[in-house]
Amino acid sequence: MDLDWYPSQIVMPMGGTPVQQMMLEQDEYGETVTNAKDDGDTSGAGTFSVGVTGAVREREMAEKEKAAPFFDPFTQSSDYVPVRNQLVDVWFTVDYLINYRPIAADTRPHKLQKKKVMLEELVQRMGVEHPLAALFLGICEAKLGNPDAVSKYNDLVRRGLEASEYWRMRFEALGVYDSCADYYSR
Repeated sequence: MDLDWYPSQIVMPMGGTPVQQMMLEQDEYGETVTNAKDDGDTSGAGTFSVGVTGAVREREMAEKEKAAPFFDPFTQSSDYVPVRNQLVDVWFTVDYLINYRPIAADTRPHKLQKKKVMLEELVQRMGVEHPLAALFLGICEAKLGNPDAVSKYNDLVRRGLEASEYWRMRFEALGVYDSCADYYSR
């Protein structure tokens, strides 16, 4: 389909739906719920602030200095079913493979410009706390002929990796250093 970005999410049903009720009964929300509260709504819908992005952020902050092992779903047998606490890593891996990694091979200026805009917003919000977005924003800038911006984003990547074992582990496990060697070196 050649979309600019492929959203991938773990299912998070809307409040008050039969799927939400089933997941609550089976306790299937796990790490993907970042904040659930009863807002006094008698319909039972409640108000949820959910999503994998929130779960990734919470996990990264908790594991900055001592990261839990990274689960790579693509090293498992095809019949393996991930357990709940592995789903955030499944989502992260899929997001990296379908959205980030292809940027290193893309040469189309109009696509790189769109990705640059999306990544700029993420880096502005997260800065050094999302070195993957900073790395690929730097790659976009390099490919678009903006060398001054590349060093700025590579500095964010370096500082983010120095500050977080969580991110260092993911860069290593996903082969980010190898796939981006033309644009970033340790």
